[in-house]
Amino acid sequence: MSSTNPGFDKKMRPAGEMYVWLCGMGLAAGIIMVLGLLWIIIANGVEVFWPRTVYEIKFKDGSVVAASIVEDREKKVAEEGGEIKHEYKLFTGNKDVSAQFRYVDHDSIESMEVADGIWMADREGSGKAVFYPIELVLTDGTTISADSPDFMPEMQRLIDEAEKARHEAEEIDRGPIRDYAAKNKKLTFEIRLLQNNNLEQRKELQAMDEIYSRMIMLDDSAADARQDFQTQYDEFAARGGPFAELKDIHARSTALRAEYQHYFDESDALKASINNGTLRYQVVGGPEREYVSGQMLKVYQPNEFSAIDKVLFFITHFWLFVSEEPREGATEGGIFPAIFGTFVMTVLMSAAVMPFGVLAAIYLREYAAQGLFTQAVRIAVNNLAGVPSIVYGVFGLGFFIYGMGSWIDSGAEDPMAVALWIVWLVVALVILGFVIVLAQEHIWRTVSWMPDKPRQQAVSFLSIIFIIILGCLIYYSPFFHGFFADRAMLNEPTFGSGGVLWASLTLALMTVPVVVVATEEALAAVPRGVREASLACGASKWQTIQRIVMPASASGILTGLILAMARGAGEVAPLMLVGVINAVDELPIDGTYPFFHFERKFEHMGFHIYHLGFQSPDSEAAKPMVFATTFLLILLVVVLNLGAILIRDHLRKKYATGTF
Repeated sequence: MSSTNPGFDKKMRPAGEMYVWLCGMGLAAGIIMVLGLLWIIIANGVEVFWPRTVYEIKFKDGSVVAASIVEDREKKVAEEGGEIKHEYKLFTGNKDVSAQFRYVDHDSIESMEVADGIWMADREGSGKAVFYPIELVLTDGTTISADSPDFMPEMQRLIDEAEKARHEAEEIDRGPIRDYAAKNKKLTFEIRLLQNNNLEQRKELQAMDEIYSRMIMLDDSAADARQDFQTQYDEFAARGGPFAELKDIHARSTALRAEYQHYFDESDALKASINNGTLRYQVVGGPEREYVSGQMLKVYQPNEFSAIDKVLFFITHFWLFVSEEPREGATEGGIFPAIFGTFVMTVLMSAAVMPFGVLAAIYLREYAAQGLFTQAVRIAVNNLAGVPSIVYGVFGLGFFIYGMGSWIDSGAEDPMAVALWIVWLVVALVILGFVIVLAQEHIWRTVSWMPDKPRQQAVSFLSIIFIIILGCLIYYSPFFHGFFADRAMLNEPTFGSGGVLWASLTLALMTVPVVVVATEEALAAVPRGVREASLACGASKWQTIQRIVMPASASGILTGLILAMARGAGEVAPLMLVGVINAVDELPIDGTYPFFHFERKFEHMGFHIYHLGFQSPDSEAAKPMVFATTFLLILLVVVLNLGAILIRDHLRKKYATGTF
């Protein structure tokens, strides 16, 4: 009887090879989707900065318009049996004359030629203009025709002078005048507080304040009326008491105004100098127009640009977009406040989430008994990662703003009685004493009637009780009445309203599950032999964690931070409840003491995108800005993550011998 040995068949494929290809296909599909998304964002965002060719388009009905082509697309016409036709989306500018965008069929166009000599201008307050210049009229009556060789240099000189004056006026407005506004606001609070503390004379105090406000508005030509007001004002002031206090505040207000008056005069003079000439121009297919030359931010001839000019134009406009503040309802100008606000919020969020998440993970993995309770906590942390972000926003609004913020402003709304507070303080100190005694390992090591496990559980339980009681003692303290009680009493909350601090903490709470899970996995991956070797050398458990486990798991911990930053920087929904707004006058960090103003509201790039896309009055004009802002948001997240990745790689190389 013979037997056959099949041996090794060279044509037989290894088992499971097909699944390797499926994994590769999954990765390829993911990469294609990511690249496709980036291509759409970049291609549409670049349109904001790249100069388009302007055409003079003549229609079959005899009308004519100068416009650039934004999009050439197909449309299905239901009235003609679903026939496919082509149409242009045109940008005509001149929104003070007609709509900026038009949709026209290819069939309606008789001719379309590049418009020679056409101009475009970015205007302050009126968007872009597309026109043929006629002449420039200076303030001394001199007229310079558009055909003159002096026209363009003179026009540019006026724009440069206006830009310089505008910049100097902004410096004054943001410096001394903003300082005056802050000081004057404090005096206004003093007046309101005085009225609020003297309810019986409140109406008379308000009348006296009203008389003062009218009196300072009068100039020398209304001397009689001013004298009448002064007489009435002196009668109030003669009553003494709170009226004398109000007079003193008014005197300080007058002195403050006199101290800063020359800044107001200088700012007004600079703003008036912007009106340094008038440009007359012809809108294609429209009327002749006039516009103050100084209110034109930039003029250029896009059809005369060479390739190098277009590149320089692109770079210049990109930089202005990054560095300037928004204009025209955020459809023009830059997004610097949004970039700065997003950066500050992300850094604060990272600073808050890292220690909290890492410490929680260390306790869960290294110290907590792996029982039912620990498993329940771990499951709860994992599930928190799936909670909708808006829920965190509602929690932040209730806990941070209405709870902690109001407490910081004015203390507890219903403080505890002093005697009861002292009793609970004694209870807390007793519990703390028990915790300290039970936590002394060297004392209990030789005590047989106290096993380690129930003692450690008792320490954990009593620690939680102590923290809860301590929190209640602080929150309901009868000795703390807030840092900004006066402002809170006048319904002017400081930390009791949304701000960048509360927004950062809300996002830190939202992203802490990511850090906890990543840190736990990194700690668990450290080989057990490394820990045992450290303990065998005489190191304590904490020394082992601090000097062996943490360095070895640093790269995994930073990976969790990178994921948290990526998620937190792009969130919008919770921020709408805890501090983000569309436009701010002041940044969270500036040169005004104390320099860090974490109670201030801020702009965020994600919210900026939402506002442009769904709240903008001109959605078509805002569409390229949406893509450009999205591109910069992705760029900011990449830069922040890149910094964390570089730190992670450095730590990985430094502790290479301890890695897993």
